[in-house]
Amino acid sequence: MKKLGKIICWNQFLCVILEILYLSLIVEKMNRIYKLFLLIIISISLSNELFSLDNHVVTEMVVSDQGTVYRYNYLYNINGDKVLETTHIQSGSTWNRYKQTEWLYFNTFLTKQVESEWDNTNSKWVTTYTIDYIYDNNLVQTELHNTYSNTVITPSLKTVFVYVDGKKTNESKYNYQISNWVLVEDVYYQYSANGNLENSTTSVFSANVLQTQYFSTFLYNENNTLSSELIQQKNPSDLTWQNLKQINWYYQPSSTLVAVQRSKNWLASASIWENESKHEYLYNAQNVLYAEICQAWKLNFWEDVTRYDYQHDNAGNTTKSTLSIPKYNKWRVFSYVDYSNFEAEKANLIESKFDFWGGETGSYYSTYIPFAFNTDFSIKKGNKMEIKREVYTADITVYEQNKNNILQVYPNPSEGVFYVDINKTGVKSWEVYDLYGHVLKASNNKVITGTIDLTDFQDGIYIISLKTDTLNLVQRVIKK
Repeated sequence: MKKLGKIICWNQFLCVILEILYLSLIVEKMNRIYKLFLLIIISISLSNELFSLDNHVVTEMVVSDQGTVYRYNYLYNINGDKVLETTHIQSGSTWNRYKQTEWLYFNTFLTKQVESEWDNTNSKWVTTYTIDYIYDNNLVQTELHNTYSNTVITPSLKTVFVYVDGKKTNESKYNYQISNWVLVEDVYYQYSANGNLENSTTSVFSANVLQTQYFSTFLYNENNTLSSELIQQKNPSDLTWQNLKQINWYYQPSSTLVAVQRSKNWLASASIWENESKHEYLYNAQNVLYAEICQAWKLNFWEDVTRYDYQHDNAGNTTKSTLSIPKYNKWRVFSYVDYSNFEAEKANLIESKFDFWGGETGSYYSTYIPFAFNTDFSIKKGNKMEIKREVYTADITVYEQNKNNILQVYPNPSEGVFYVDINKTGVKSWEVYDLYGHVLKASNNKVITGTIDLTDFQDGIYIISLKTDTLNLVQRVIKK
């Protein structure tokens, strides 16, 4: 089976492209649509089968990055949705709580994301950032970002979406300035009769004044693969659209696999297109990506920039990716990433190291590493990743029946962190008691959270009392 091999290769492809884009001129507002389409192409090329659901989930990751070691722990709800990520930093033999992200759902819809930091002085989690998702007809209508400082809540960013027949037709972004929402970007999308994105118009504002506009036009091949994107900018003097950038995609014969992607810049002084960058993708006979070559146009020639090569095992899993740079007219290996300890076709040990032309051969090298996270992929910065996966079952949640209300507190037993599905139960606050009825801890966060952290408590049995608008629910939990 070659699913993971393709995932890792294409994710590395995404990493390389975004790195090249970042280092080049493609970091302006106009290229947001370009990056979006790059993601779409990758997802189409991967196809749904590459992300087929398995029953293994990541429960812990230990990531080393430039001398600092982080531990990430994950909890999931009854539907298998990730609900909690807790981050610790290693200090000697001790793991210190650092950051935490919580995802709240209503049915299957993500309604809120809560980010917190550990307050050592007061031994509690303090909310620093939240994102609220407001739905209409099962589509996100508003995304609202808030920052928190000394219990003061300040709106920071708002994005409003408009849909027609289920397709996004408008996206407006606002910054919160001096007690007012100020428009900073407005994007309109138009689609063809077959549903492909035909064009988009991006307007950029400052102090409510229109600064510039970009217009992107998309063309497709007969098989609906993206053929080209033309990006234009409005001339402020005569309000005409002037050419700015062009991106073209070329595919393997009779395939949806991208073979070459090339971008050009418009030289207004000469009224011609000039090459900017080129990315070539090489596949083996089984259509598995084995190399990527990135080049930049310089003095009328293509100059090598980076090359990635991939090795696979007999099952098609990517076992090594190698980054090379041009030195003395040859590709020289700069660094490599090893993938090993496979379980359910996913690597559980990933190490990034220098080769001869990058640094001390074999020494660890921190970079952005793509890896399989459950049924999707993720990218994390580090030089070594140790991943623990466990078989997910619905039994991960402990149920108790109380006055016809299902109370969920999990995992139970736990090493310290318990979680309550507050959207499902309607829980507004909670208290923790010992077996003698003494209150040991209570929720005192302005933001409603389902995290109950008893890490500092001694091992034993505790009683959690949770309050809804109409009921008091009780659950016995075990700290081990």
